[in-house]
Amino acid sequence: MQYHIYWTPQTELLELQGANIRFDRMNQVFYENQWLPSGQVVARWASKRDYIVSNKLADLPYLVQGETYELERDITNANHMFGYLTITFFDVYHRQIVAYHENKDIMTFEVPKNYDAYEIELITAGAEHIIFHEFTIRLALTNGTLLAGDHHERFDSGEDLYWYLQEASLVTSQTLRVIFSEPSDNMTDYAHQWIVPTQQNVLYIADGRLLAGFYVNETTSSTYETALKQIIQDAKVKSHASIIEFIGYGPISSYAAGYYQKQMTGKAVISSDAIVQPTTYLAGNQRNRTTQSVLNDGKTYPTISLDDAFIRLDESEQKPLLTQMPGLRNPNTARLKKLYYETPELAEVPFIEDDNMVTTNKHGWLSRLFHIKK
Repeated sequence: MQYHIYWTPQTELLELQGANIRFDRMNQVFYENQWLPSGQVVARWASKRDYIVSNKLADLPYLVQGETYELERDITNANHMFGYLTITFFDVYHRQIVAYHENKDIMTFEVPKNYDAYEIELITAGAEHIIFHEFTIRLALTNGTLLAGDHHERFDSGEDLYWYLQEASLVTSQTLRVIFSEPSDNMTDYAHQWIVPTQQNVLYIADGRLLAGFYVNETTSSTYETALKQIIQDAKVKSHASIIEFIGYGPISSYAAGYYQKQMTGKAVISSDAIVQPTTYLAGNQRNRTTQSVLNDGKTYPTISLDDAFIRLDESEQKPLLTQMPGLRNPNTARLKKLYYETPELAEVPFIEDDNMVTTNKHGWLSRLFHIKK
């Protein structure tokens, strides 16, 4: 799991005299101050706030005591000004326990076992401008980024791709499941906790961009989509699968499932709130503050058609596809509990008396939410 922290209009600001601040997008804030001495705090985030006093809410996640985390900054520095982060932990009396500060992109720190709250401050050095994008917080892993054993690639064009192949000890299914994470505006993670382990391999895919970039190329010259399709193809070969089942459970992950199903063939499981025309939707009058702050770059997104898709969902509810985008802060991951499993759950295998049943499909339906088009 990775937390994304942005500089928003609700962020506590300091040293405003002589400053020029421009909020271009959620992940792009321009800060300029020609008169600010080096080493001054210009913005602060806190894990605890007194709303009555400050009229602000806490804007940092809880960190597990005793664990080691990584703090990664994403700041574009000018020639004569740069920004760096400090993190300070306090006890219940707001006395400082320990502070970490390094002028490097990734800083590793250990959370004190007796901390009560912590703060992260943005400090500048020099007199010019910086462009603040975000900083992220995640557990420090020796063999992964979001999850032990996963993979991560950051492309020159800006895409931030994560993937993890969950391999069963005994594979009896010829279908590889590919599950795209529904993006949240403050977190990147896989949906693995909602999937029951069976005799089937599952490939989890996530993207650290805002709205996951709809899982498409950021620029026309990007190799992101080509790389992602190769990752899926390699997982298919490794799993000895003959069919790929693309799964989405929200507006954007469903768009990605439909988009790649069209290009690679196979099945797709999507939710009824799937977005099929991102450009039209994001440019519409009903877009919310999150989407409005994202699409100021004039990017055009591909349109998908679901007319001949393998999967249709929520046919009984007849919800319109283009409505106000739900679930950006809290994706409805619980929808994945309704998935159909074609092989026995691992917990069921010891109780199956007939060995032949291990390799046969389980009988059932995808539920009211997930329904295969025959």
